[in-house]
Amino acid sequence: MLQEDFASANVVFDPDCANLLSEAYFALSEAYKKRRLKRESLTDWSKVAALTAVTVSVIKPIRPAGRADKPQWPYLNPAFGLFCAYGLSQAIFEYPEFDQRRRLYQSSQGVSLPCLQPIILEGIHTKGQFTSTWDLEHDISDSEMSYLDMVVTNFVSLIQSHRL
Repeated sequence: MLQEDFASANVVFDPDCANLLSEAYFALSEAYKKRRLKRESLTDWSKVAALTAVTVSVIKPIRPAGRADKPQWPYLNPAFGLFCAYGLSQAIFEYPEFDQRRRLYQSSQGVSLPCLQPIILEGIHTKGQFTSTWDLEHDISDSEMSYLDMVVTNFVSLIQSHRL
């Protein structure tokens, strides 16, 4: 998406978040793989989609460009996270009613992953020009892993139910 696309949707993307999103996603993904997957496992696209949606929800790269007076505004970043995951798992986006989509957005609205805090702080401090490398395998807590397991499992379940 280009900035013009965001402007037409009356939202603003923080360009300093682009590298931050990438750093945070790959650090989270590597930690998740090391803790939960077999080394020889192939890429699991439902995991990629779930972690993409979570990362965007945590980083919060977009905001309303003007007045935030629509009922959808609080869910802007979770919705954007799901949009980013769309190409990886289109089946979960078929909720027709806003109330159904809102429940999905709310599930990642207030998510916090403390293991990403050092990455976020460096990204803010350096405006996305990272010098550190990240290995979160030992920094990610059991409760964070449980939350990620739940999100990945939900994505897998939604995709499988769509195939039935």
